[in-house]
Amino acid sequence: MTMQYEVPLYSRSIATESGTIYLTGGYIKHVNVYLKHCYRYDEIFGTLNQVANMNYPHADHSICAIGGFIYVVGNYVNNQVYGHCEQYDTQKDTWKKIADMRIPRSGVSLCAFKNNYMFAFGGRVDQKRIVDAIEVYDITRNVWQEIQTPFVNKVQWVPSYMGLAYQITDNEIILFGGKSAITFQIFNGCFVFDVEKMEIKERGSLVNPCSFMNTPLVFNNNLYAYGNDIFVHQYDIPEQKWSVIPKTSVVLPKQ
Repeated sequence: MTMQYEVPLYSRSIATESGTIYLTGGYIKHVNVYLKHCYRYDEIFGTLNQVANMNYPHADHSICAIGGFIYVVGNYVNNQVYGHCEQYDTQKDTWKKIADMRIPRSGVSLCAFKNNYMFAFGGRVDQKRIVDAIEVYDITRNVWQEIQTPFVNKVQWVPSYMGLAYQITDNEIILFGGKSAITFQIFNGCFVFDVEKMEIKERGSLVNPCSFMNTPLVFNNNLYAYGNDIFVHQYDIPEQKWSVIPKTSVVLPKQ
């Protein structure tokens, strides 16, 4: 992969259902610039090609792909968090603003749910506070709704910043990793949110404490997450068990 400049700090990347990879936003430290840029990876030529710009600069944001759309949620710009959210149409190459999160924050654990909703868990509201907020976005209605504490049992949950979330069954979302709201250190927490029962319960733990920047993927009943450490983290969904694969052991298939 080649670019005319370094991959920006706090940028995020994602692979769509078609396998196309996009890189969004970030921060260029030496010129103190937060970016609206979006790039699409050309796997034939091994280059990143710029596509339409986002409406807002985004850094330390979260990203999710649903159908032919990419959603960018939250941002941290000039030491301030924002709840700005946008939707990218991969066919039309256009970005549009969508409703802001009710609680502005960055680094939320974001995931699609039944292709009609997005859930955003935790995240930070400033450099010293990680919150236990849960919001759900209704794609059809373009509305974020906060799930208040009286309606969801959060007793066992430790919210995080830069953790991940993914729907693993018809009713369950797994939440794992990131920086703990209790210690503000990277931890190995793993929890499952049951959307029907509205409760979060602890479910095992990562083998290695880790934070994450990019979305996981699921293949053959296993979830894979590329961490900010030396491992690829693997979760066996039926067995409910974590393991790790050294990144140096990962072999990509030949084209």
